[in-house]
Parts: sequence; C-alpha cells; structure tokens
Amino acid sequence: MGEGNFEFNAEKIYTNKEDALADFLGQTGEDFFAEIEKTLGARAHRKSFFLNESMHRLPAGVDFNKTYKVGDQEFSVSDLLAYLFEQHDKEQD
Repeated sequence: MGEGNFEFNAEKIYTNKEDALADFLGQTGEDFFAEIEKTLGARAHRKSFFLNESMHRLPAGVDFNKTYKVGDQEFSVSDLLAYLFEQHDKEQD
C-alpha cells in the first residue's frame, strides 16, 4: 500500500494520467496493479474486483470527491483507476 501522506493540490495540472496516478498512489500504476494482481490473481483482470481492491488500497488522504487535472480535462480517482485497469486489459489481449 502507498504511503499515507498525500496532499491534494487543486492547482496542479498533470501532463498525463500516469503522472496523476503515481502522485496519489505513492507509486507507479504498474507497481500498484502488480500488488493487486499478486493478491487477487486472475480476478485482478476483472474490472469490478480490481476497482474494489484498489479503493481499499488507496493511501490515506486521497479524496474521492476531488478531480485531477490532466491537460485540459478533469478525472476523478475512479476514472483514473479505471484507466489503469483498461491499460492492463489491453496489454493482456
């Protein structure tokens, strides 16, 4: 699990979704997915299982009500976690 000292910065604009994920996860999206996959096994490749486990592993201080600016778009925590899942789902095909 990532370290629990995340502080949301509403002014920060990320250049890509991976940077936003790494900022609030406290680690890369790849490492985060690998931890979940180690715990869940094949179930990690089912979106509902992945998202549920992800929510339980988020560091303290991550606020689900905040949005993260990536370029000129805004994404919620669940949007970014779904993106992470979809990237791994594509790699598995």
